[in-house]
Amino acid sequence: EDGKLDAILFHPPPDAGSIDEKHDGGRARLRYRSLFADPAAESARYFSKTGIVPVNHGVVIRRSIVEEHAGVARDIYDAFLSTHNGSIAPYGVKANQLALETLLQYLHEQHLTQSLVEIGDVFAGESLEW
Repeated sequence: EDGKLDAILFHPPPDAGSIDEKHDGGRARLRYRSLFADPAAESARYFSKTGIVPVNHGVVIRRSIVEEHAGVARDIYDAFLSTHNGSIAPYGVKANQLALETLLQYLHEQHLTQSLVEIGDVFAGESLEW
């Protein structure tokens, strides 16, 4: 509201519960504009240039749980697939391999990891094929 923040990354939801809602139920006078005039067209351009669909969500399962309960990773993955709503979003490590490897490369280039982390070090072994 006071203009001190240069940028913010958020996706405003279509309903009233948005980023400008205050704890008292009032609304802030949030002034923002999209970085791209046509975000959908920019997404299509980016995909055609890079072949990457940006990853929006991930599911984390503690390694000890995966080791103790064989098949839990697959069960969770299958549960997500069963709720697929027909969107074009690719699910799984294999379908997102390029995006995930690019992310890991960026993390290393930006010194957020000490070494280049391999995709197999991040995901349960069997999930690499899904």
